[in-house]
Amino acid sequence: MRIILAALACACVPLTAAQGQVSQNVYGEVGYTRVSFDDVGYNTAGGRLGLNINDLFGVEGEAFFGVGEETTTVMGVDVDSSLNYTAGLYGTVRTGLGDATEIIGRLGYATAEVEASVMGAGVSGSDDAIAGGVGVRHYIGGGAFGVRGDITYADYDGGESTSYAITLVRRF
Repeated sequence: MRIILAALACACVPLTAAQGQVSQNVYGEVGYTRVSFDDVGYNTAGGRLGLNINDLFGVEGEAFFGVGEETTTVMGVDVDSSLNYTAGLYGTVRTGLGDATEIIGRLGYATAEVEASVMGAGVSGSDDAIAGGVGVRHYIGGGAFGVRGDITYADYDGGESTSYAITLVRRF
């Protein structure tokens, strides 16, 4: 996966040079994500930091932290679990729908850590995945502030996850 991300970064360098300058499109986001692993869903809060390298490509990193705990029943036994964090690094591609709205696609690497306890015994584990998603970002009045909604799918070794995010955006 690191090789794929390094290749993506190297591929973007010539595109930036061809443009003659790097776009000044650094952005930050804070918000909420609902992460679902199979039959268990977790609420998270966190943020993203990104750079639009040129008019088409960019990179972004994210970190979201679990809020609360979920209880599920497995074979008649209650299992308490919590999502400690999810984090990711993505290459992005985007296209505009007018001056204020963008459709975003992203592909990259994600990691997550979950804790669980059954009848007082606890265990935790983390897993890595290739992840991809799509979203829409709209800047209010075409200005510096906006909102973004997206969905991301991750294929972990221990299962699959789907994340639905809504974030507030500030571009610099």
